[in-house]
Amino acid sequence: MKNFDQTEFFAKKIIDHLGLAAANGSPFVEHRKASNIFKNLQKEARGIETNEDVYLKVSRIKLKGKNVMDCIRELADKVKFTKEDYFFKLKKAMKVWVTLLK
Repeated sequence: MKNFDQTEFFAKKIIDHLGLAAANGSPFVEHRKASNIFKNLQKEARGIETNEDVYLKVSRIKLKGKNVMDCIRELADKVKFTKEDYFFKLKKAMKVWVTLLK
């Protein structure tokens, strides 16, 4: 899933649910060399489709948590991830991360 990071969907969902705000500065990535948009689209097509699927799944969840950690745990439990290794690891990592920050 190179070039895709689903965590922004989780963060936005939690931030909106809790009535919080977030701000970030300069972009983390600077594009300094030309690339072929059509080749990039072919390489990233599967990721774009998966990104849309994750977004829809996250957007349909009604959170009940009262703090960020509860909401992360809730999303890890409620999002019906595909059986791909990436998502298995993501779900597990979300739960481990919350446990470590208790």
